[in-house]
Amino acid sequence: MIAVPINAQLVSMSDGSVNICEGMFFDSGGKEHNYGSDEQFTLTIFPEKASLLTRLIFYEFDLNEDDYLAVFDGNSSRSPSLGVFNKENPVPKSIKASNRNQTGSLTFVFHSFSMSSARGWIADINCLERQSDELSNTPTASENVNEFIVFVSGIVDSNH
Repeated sequence: MIAVPINAQLVSMSDGSVNICEGMFFDSGGKEHNYGSDEQFTLTIFPEKASLLTRLIFYEFDLNEDDYLAVFDGNSSRSPSLGVFNKENPVPKSIKASNRNQTGSLTFVFHSFSMSSARGWIADINCLERQSDELSNTPTASENVNEFIVFVSGIVDSNH
């Protein structure tokens, strides 16, 4: 069972863009279903204000063998890559836009192959204030980027 706060916006993987600083991000199957086979989507998540940076905290990440989620530090797939994540290389627990990123946005490219489907992902969307120096993109003690989430079951809300 997954608990989602009532006031949180729910964003499922699709083509397009959203401006959001409080919500949950899911694969195309939403919080309760698997993503589909033969999917290819690109979604950009912008913060609500230019002074903010988009950050996602992943609670669940489960993809089939050849499927992948690529993340870019900006408003397109031509922005600097933050990584390509799959079954063998799971997404870090926390991903955020860098201070150098003028839009504060993150772009996600998802691809699943035919005859392929899995649980997908659940992530919390929030925003951080842009820091004044470039060193601010260095992880803090409370933000361990080497921690990975592969599968979680139980109650998940935006406070955990």
